Amino acid sequence: MRDATLELVDAVVAKGSKVKAAGQDRWVAQCVAHEDRNPSLSIMRGRGQALLFCHGGCSTDAVLDALGWRMEALFDNPKGIDYEYKHQGRVVRTVHRSPAKQFFQSIADDSVIPLYEPPGVDLVAAVAAKRDIYLPEGEKDAETLARHGVTAVASPMGAKNWARCDYSALRGASDLYVVADKDEPGMTRARGLSEHLAGFTSGSVYVVQAATGKDATDHIVAGRTLAEFERVVFDANDDDATPLDPEFENMVEAERGYWRVKKEARRRDDEEEAARVSSKLSPKTLGEILDMQVTHNWVVPGLLERRDRLVMTGAEGAGKSYLMRQITICLAAGLHPFNMRQQVDPVKALVIDAENSEEQWHRATRYVTGRAAALGNDDPRENVVISAGVRMDLSKTPDINEVRRLIDLHNPDVLYIGPLYKLLPRAITNDDDAAPLIETLDGFRENGLVLLMEAHAGKGRGIGGDRDMSPRGSSALLGWPEFGMGLRPVEEDDSMAALVKWRFDREERDWPTHIRRGLDGELPWMPSTTGGY
Repeated sequence: MRDATLELVDAVVAKGSKVKAAGQDRWVAQCVAHEDRNPSLSIMRGRGQALLFCHGGCSTDAVLDALGWRMEALFDNPKGIDYEYKHQGRVVRTVHRSPAKQFFQSIADDSVIPLYEPPGVDLVAAVAAKRDIYLPEGEKDAETLARHGVTAVASPMGAKNWARCDYSALRGASDLYVVADKDEPGMTRARGLSEHLAGFTSGSVYVVQAATGKDATDHIVAGRTLAEFERVVFDANDDDATPLDPEFENMVEAERGYWRVKKEARRRDDEEEAARVSSKLSPKTLGEILDMQVTHNWVVPGLLERRDRLVMTGAEGAGKSYLMRQITICLAAGLHPFNMRQQVDPVKALVIDAENSEEQWHRATRYVTGRAAALGNDDPRENVVISAGVRMDLSKTPDINEVRRLIDLHNPDVLYIGPLYKLLPRAITNDDDAAPLIETLDGFRENGLVLLMEAHAGKGRGIGGDRDMSPRGSSALLGWPEFGMGLRPVEEDDSMAALVKWRFDREERDWPTHIRRGLDGELPWMPSTTGGY
């Protein structure tokens, strides 16, 4: 597995900044996001991730932008980190934190929500030994403090849900330190939790906050000590105080009961789903499969078959939209998209363009439409139906149904839809983001459609320093389509581009390896004999 912390140090050095060690797994450097004569960037190794803090006020995003990095580059595993909650030695809950700071839970037992103990922390032993115990807001902060030699624990689900957790493991503890994040939810949590814990300890409950930065991790990464945490004292006469009372405790128990009911409902749903899945499976012997008469259902012989999925990537402005429009319009005209002399059966195409306007389609397609109509065997003007400039949210049923309505109405052979990042309201940063989109698009494909899609290439660099052409975001997109290609300009000739396969074809097809800008009378993109076809 990669070491994100050392790669971050190397990247800062490569930017010309001075870096020096500041202890085990710690470095200080000149910040790459602002003019920095005196080193103000602190770097520290966390569990599975690199931690950083700029004393000059630069955000983590600003530092990453200066390096040309994305947030997942700070993690050893680009999918993020898992935090396991254990009760009586058994994992009952796993919280997954993505690089985009999204949290997803896998729950084995809803009946109890224990405290999170970072690797190396033994809460039972710490309580028995009367050690100080710190309670920061999140798992990352607890791990940062634990790596600093402190007994620290956390609760799941953020500042607003602290009361759902079972704090009984702290009974008999000595001094407890509730670490408050410097925001309104953090302060509200700290006040309520400190009052709740007052009956658990034989010592005192203190509320502290970071002297530098917002939270415990900022404080530690910035080089501050435990003694430098700032004490927070709440005004006892503050009307905003919300002391705990029996009615509140009843509400907590009711909420915990709700989770137990939800767990049982999920178990029954899983049983019913298992029964439905088993009825779908109809295995055949290998001999029966080999005796089947199998033929290709071509849209373009040797190039595209019905139900194929093509995802085309490229840098911004590389020309991928022109190429995808050319493919769509040529197919609708009954013309091979890369061979001006080969006619094919014309198809109906539906375009859902969530990025470009009707005016942009008007300006960008007049030439290729005219050439395709003259060289093909049908007029694409009537065979292509376009919905342009309306962003979709294919995680919502109304938008999915709207696309299905258009498919039912126009009965297309080709659906050109995208770009992918415009089909959801948020970035596709992990498999949980990608899964519903993939499921929806595959549902459209069940109509026998060819799916043509665009995606932005990532900003990372591959072997040799060339830009990585794989789609930006979740790795689930990498193995999904039949064909995944990136349009990469040829540096020494701006009229040429390579079609780089970031996903090996499931079946060998006759795609060009290089294309060139077409001359007058040709299609906008033509196969290049220089690069091979």
